[in-house]
Amino acid sequence: MLNRYASLLAVTCLISTPAIAIPVNIEMLGEFTSVSDDLKPVLDVGHTFRMTFGYDTDATDSNADPEMGDYRASIGTLTFTDLVSGYSGTYEDASIWVNSTLESSHVQFYSATGIGGGIFPTINGTDFWGIHSALFTVNPLSSDSMPTDLNIEDFRPWARVFAMHFEENNNIRSATGTITSVSVNRTSVPDSSSTLLLLSTALSCLSVAARRGRSSLSTQRIARAESAA
Repeated sequence: MLNRYASLLAVTCLISTPAIAIPVNIEMLGEFTSVSDDLKPVLDVGHTFRMTFGYDTDATDSNADPEMGDYRASIGTLTFTDLVSGYSGTYEDASIWVNSTLESSHVQFYSATGIGGGIFPTINGTDFWGIHSALFTVNPLSSDSMPTDLNIEDFRPWARVFAMHFEENNNIRSATGTITSVSVNRTSVPDSSSTLLLLSTALSCLSVAARRGRSSLSTQRIARAESAA
């Protein structure tokens, strides 16, 4: 009886411990379909590109709407490379937006205005202004949580959008394209503090279970002794 009681309480305690963050790394490949003349030939129609970035799933959602997830500065470093010209740059502290509504379910990875910053070489006198990709789903997302898996087939072929923007004298120049593939690598690696917390919680639960079990057995023995008398 003691072992069964202890096991049940220990399992209950472990289930209630906080979830461990999952590191997610993503690689997106795509192709430019429209490019402003001022950005050519560095970026050009038909050029393929790669964008890589990573994030942890324990980032804070700053939007109270249960169907909208706003994860500002959740991406450490976003790296873009034009695979034809070799043009490359990075953006620190990019953001993630998740919309799980029936009407407009999608995920965005983007540079939020006023948050983070990009290090991109100028192109023909134009300065980097922003970068984003948006993937609209065929079926609504199940929640506004940060995505841990992305399958390109789950997104509408005409709505796998990518764009880069550059600015010169308050005039925006853009290069837009289509995301053609998405690769996701994720691992669940508990950090030392999480591991110690989990172990400490388990030991505490077992200790409480043992004390309660012994107390229960003592009560039963006293009851039997009184009954026999």
